[in-house]
Amino acid sequence: MVTKGIWVCYLAGNSEINAGVSQYGVWKANFGRSMTIIYPIRYFSKSSSPILALHGLSDRTQRMKYVERAWNQVKDRGGRLETHVYSNTDHAWDRKYLKK
Repeated sequence: MVTKGIWVCYLAGNSEINAGVSQYGVWKANFGRSMTIIYPIRYFSKSSSPILALHGLSDRTQRMKYVERAWNQVKDRGGRLETHVYSNTDHAWDRKYLKK
């Protein structure tokens, strides 16, 4: 199982793995500026492997407003996506000494 951002989306989206977990994944990036990368949304379809997305509600890097839009687009494309949002947490919610 792969657990990091864009890579897990690529692998699960293209059915290269059985399932994936995205920890604070890159669902939308670069603060609205154009980028040359393909956002993870584009990898998903009905034939994709399932993915679980874990995210912090107070994430200032990947803001929930944009993340939820991306998640909805994944589902609209037929992607099998489950989500869990941790309340009162920022981008790196799993780091023991993260300042809150």
